[in-house]
Amino acid sequence: MNTQIDNILSNSKTVALIGHINPDGDCFGSLSAVNDYILTKFGSLVHCFAECDTIAEEFQPFAKDIVFNPIALTHYDCCICVDTGDLGRLGKYLEVFNNSTTTICIDHHATNKGFAQINEINLRSSNCENIYHMLKQANFNISKTTAGKLFAGIVTDTNNLSTNTVTKDTYNAVIDLIDKGINYYKIIKFFMGGNSMVQFKLLSIAMNGAKFYNNDTIMVMEITPEQLMATGGTQEDLNPIINQAFCMKHAKSAVLITPRNGQTHVSFRGRGDIDVSHLAQHFGGGGHKAAAAFTIPTFTDEDLNYIIKDLTNEINLLPQENENLF
Repeated sequence: MNTQIDNILSNSKTVALIGHINPDGDCFGSLSAVNDYILTKFGSLVHCFAECDTIAEEFQPFAKDIVFNPIALTHYDCCICVDTGDLGRLGKYLEVFNNSTTTICIDHHATNKGFAQINEINLRSSNCENIYHMLKQANFNISKTTAGKLFAGIVTDTNNLSTNTVTKDTYNAVIDLIDKGINYYKIIKFFMGGNSMVQFKLLSIAMNGAKFYNNDTIMVMEITPEQLMATGGTQEDLNPIINQAFCMKHAKSAVLITPRNGQTHVSFRGRGDIDVSHLAQHFGGGGHKAAAAFTIPTFTDEDLNYIIKDLTNEINLLPQENENLF
């Protein structure tokens, strides 16, 4: 962490860590790593929050030594938001943020406008990569356990280092984390190696119903509330579906439409120079260049047509690709 944040933490007896609603691997990794840092260096009372119905099976390892979503105190000396692009993504824990003396945001989303008193926004591959660099800057001795959490966050948010947000710095971070002695193969296999039966059924529904536009460069998938209920799935089971479904060789962008708490959640993925964050912003959401999303009370055919038209225009303006791989 930087000196300013460390000075705040050294004078904070109670700290709240908040991630975004429906947390993913990068969110859980960020919460866990910052929790480890504060407990090791300052010994403060730390509470970790991220709104979700249940912690999905794939993220249970993060909850092994941390109790998530405890009964909140009426006031915290410091609140740190991680992997969260705007206040709306805090869900019901916005009250915790508002009832804290000092607020800090550590994030990597391009759409983040800086909603806290202190903002550390760096557009790296994942928020766990951000936190890795901040811990190195603080000369913190990253333990094997913390290294594993950061590594898991990086590989899940970059779809196993396959997105265009990955840089040389990302690989250097990964190498350093592996050098801490983590079982990187086991971590990759656990998080990226397959689906639960429910997730397999949901992935099949998304793929079987996929529609393609603009010469198959845009794929649109949908899972209805009825289909989610029929599989016995939860909101958390939907999280990995779009990454796994976005495997068509010539597709430049993917759209996944799913139910979320009586509303409609729309996720985007883009390849290469496609920037999907501005589309999410148009509908009141956010994200980063390669991955973004929004939630809306009612999603119409007109909304979908707007998305397809926008993506088509963006894709058609791309320079022709060089067919040479090497």
